[in-house]
Amino acid sequence: MKKIFILLSMTLIATTSLFAQAYKQSIGAVVGGLNGVSYKYFVKENVAIQADLGVGLTYATGVLHLDHVGWELAGEASLMSLQVQPNAYYQNTITSGNWGTLAYQVGGGITIGCAQDIDAVDYKGFKDCFFKWGVNAFAGIEYIMSNTPITIGLDFRPGFAMNTYKNNFEAVHMNLFDWVLAGSVRYTF
Repeated sequence: MKKIFILLSMTLIATTSLFAQAYKQSIGAVVGGLNGVSYKYFVKENVAIQADLGVGLTYATGVLHLDHVGWELAGEASLMSLQVQPNAYYQNTITSGNWGTLAYQVGGGITIGCAQDIDAVDYKGFKDCFFKWGVNAFAGIEYIMSNTPITIGLDFRPGFAMNTYKNNFEAVHMNLFDWVLAGSVRYTF
């Protein structure tokens, strides 16, 4: 039992120290719940900052507060959003070989942007949109190819967001559970 524990400990230490990031930064596209551009930069060997700018479709459940009449409405909303999502996370190797490296990512970030009901976007664009802000968790995997400067990733970002809108007649606040499932392809350098 003691030998197995020592062997597992040494394997874990070797795997953690083996991970030397193959690149410093990358840029590419993100598609899925958020569609746009993505930039990633490693501030330390295993700590990265990623910023995504894009348009996404959100199916959200939440509570709508209308201040001028003093009532709340709980339900679902379909929102189109234009947003920036900066995230910071820890990345480490799952497995590595001649074919490339598979790494996991765990962290969190924020969401800033605007969101609007899908029907309103059709005829107004994002003219009268709700201001959207919130926090999210970040969990994903990334495949780093060994002989080409390309990475492929998949991540899930559950979070809590708040939308606010104010005009001359009313102030509307919507608290909602917000999430993004996205894939990415990036060029590394």
